[in-house]
Amino acid sequence: YGFIALGAMVGSLLVGFFLSRRLGAPISRPVLALAATARTIAERSDYSVRAQKLTGGELGLLTDTFNQMLREIQQRESALRQSEERMRTLLENSSDAILLIRRGGLIFYASRATERILGYRSEEVLGHNAYDFIHPEDRERVRQARENSQPGVPMLLEFRVRHQDGTWRHLESVGVNRYADP
Repeated sequence: YGFIALGAMVGSLLVGFFLSRRLGAPISRPVLALAATARTIAERSDYSVRAQKLTGGELGLLTDTFNQMLREIQQRESALRQSEERMRTLLENSSDAILLIRRGGLIFYASRATERILGYRSEEVLGHNAYDFIHPEDRERVRQARENSQPGVPMLLEFRVRHQDGTWRHLESVGVNRYADP
């Protein structure tokens, strides 16, 4: 009985081995190719790469769906780039000084009109706190208005800002708080 059991076990192992070799490649090859494509996309951030469809059935459907997802991501990325370019063009060609300020007051963008209106080149204000340019007597009022503003609701403020030449200029500012908290 031991030899029969051992023979049956060895026979089962051999049948399993040959079946896995015969049937494994048609399944694992498309999955590995899809994984390699995903890795390439992740490494290069290149959504124009497409997975090669190696089989039909469920794995072919998975590859088609993966490629469709890549097309949609590529289209959205392109639309986002175009939108950013339009926004950049609007910001740079505005006659108003436009400052984009992070939570806490750090300036991370200043339009070209900033130099014409306030005397500062963009590079001179980037990384500085916006409140440092506001007259000391107006700072707390501006800070309170910002803290009490509703996210997404424009607020109109008038306050004094320091011009590059050291003088104080009255400024009318329209701002929008994007954050739910100050």
